Amino acid sequence: NTGDVEKCYAGGTLSGRGNVSAIGGLIGIDYQGNISDSYYDRETTGRKDDELGIPKSTRAMKRQATFENWDFAVTWGIEEGKTYPYLRWQPLYADFQANPVKGTYPLSVQFTDSSIAGTIDTWTWNFGDGHTGTGQTTSHTYTQSGTYSVSLTIEGPGGRDTIRKKSLIHVSAPPYATEFLRSSLAGGLNRTRLSSFPARVLGSRRSSFGNPALSAQQEQSSSQTQTAQVQQTLAKQEDYDAAVLESDAPLLLTPGVKEELRITLKNTGKSTWKTDDAIYLAAVGEYDDLAPEEFWRMALYHDVQPGETHIFIIELHPEIVGHYITEWRLVKINHFFFGEIFELELEVVESMLAFSGWGIW
Repeated sequence: NTGDVEKCYAGGTLSGRGNVSAIGGLIGIDYQGNISDSYYDRETTGRKDDELGIPKSTRAMKRQATFENWDFAVTWGIEEGKTYPYLRWQPLYADFQANPVKGTYPLSVQFTDSSIAGTIDTWTWNFGDGHTGTGQTTSHTYTQSGTYSVSLTIEGPGGRDTIRKKSLIHVSAPPYATEFLRSSLAGGLNRTRLSSFPARVLGSRRSSFGNPALSAQQEQSSSQTQTAQVQQTLAKQEDYDAAVLESDAPLLLTPGVKEELRITLKNTGKSTWKTDDAIYLAAVGEYDDLAPEEFWRMALYHDVQPGETHIFIIELHPEIVGHYITEWRLVKINHFFFGEIFELELEVVESMLAFSGWGIW
């Protein structure tokens, strides 16, 4: 066995019959030719050193620096730390991984190329829902329930290849949307309105609407005055109450698209809500993630007698995809909160679903 072996490598497992000791990592030990700049993986081949080729670890075999005098500019390519060297003109075999492949919308999926190939110049993705993407790694958010097939097309000097994974992504509706669809289909997708809403205890949340904290010296000097004020405030607070009658709000929001939240409150107390008494509908916790700051306190635009109702209109300016809880309650500035807390869960998704409707869930 003679001849020249130059710039070659071996990375697979070796087996043979007869004289097993004659099996080399790169070439049989009986070889009588010249070998230069050639290597083999001593871990995968199971051979150590037969002086015919240079043994290297698997890790070293996936580093360009190992292969001295090899032309990695034109002939060879390598993904540092990931692959053995490959010929740049060798055929392309497309493949990819996706994670996660199942969930409720909005479902964000990460797609990663895992093709076996030489040089790849372009990656073109088809996500199966009418959207496409590019790049070796990309992500896509599914906003409708369904089963989606995804394809990847790669192109390079070695040609072009496409892989399509059928029924890869499974997207279902969140529980609240499923319930909404069930009730809406029965009612013809009409607007769903809130007829009652349970009150919740506000608790000890920090609020700038109350009296500012007093220093120890001020507290000592005005304790009697404060006691009288507190007793008077408690007496007045019993005369103020409110109930949430109904609300109109979009089921889903889209970033950059303004919507309106309408809340109808009924004066169920003994006192009139007067415009000059500094009564507002305020965001619980001092702010709201969906409403601009100018809507965090909504003033009355007319007096509301006991038994009458008032509609507050709040603009929603969604910006970031996610799940939100918006909470509102009436407040008499510098005195107290009163009435039921209005709480609503809203979802901001990349694009609106194929169906439309309004509801509270």
